[in-house]
Amino acid sequence: VFLLSTTHGGETHAIAAAIKTISLIRDNDYIADFWSAGSNIKSALQSAAEQAGFAKHVSIGGYDCKPAFGLVDEQGQSCMVLRTLFLQEMAARKILIPYIVPSLPHSKEVVGRLGAAATETFEIMADAIKQGNLAEKINGPIVKPVFRKYN
Repeated sequence: VFLLSTTHGGETHAIAAAIKTISLIRDNDYIADFWSAGSNIKSALQSAAEQAGFAKHVSIGGYDCKPAFGLVDEQGQSCMVLRTLFLQEMAARKILIPYIVPSLPHSKEVVGRLGAAATETFEIMADAIKQGNLAEKINGPIVKPVFRKYN
């Protein structure tokens, strides 16, 4: 019996892809592009929230290369009902945004579409809060954090 055990034994193609990716990022100065895209995304979301009169419910922070985005209730606490409606309405506008990871495809045009969709979504959310029917706008279960006991 011969047993060979290695950490990445059968996954050398993934290691090769990672090495090539790192080389491309370094050789083409893509890091600056990631920071710029993240800054543009943060600005687009903040502007959309302000245009919709929804800014007090939107929390944007983090580094531009890895922005943090959250939705908060009237007391400033994370709100899964708001998050669920946001995800639902953005998906209806063909944008999946459970979190933000800036990348090369995040051109100004793409970020512009994100901003327009977020404005529409925040307007719907603001109206739902005003009308008092936020939960009724949701077409399914409320999202839950994956690691509930840790956050």
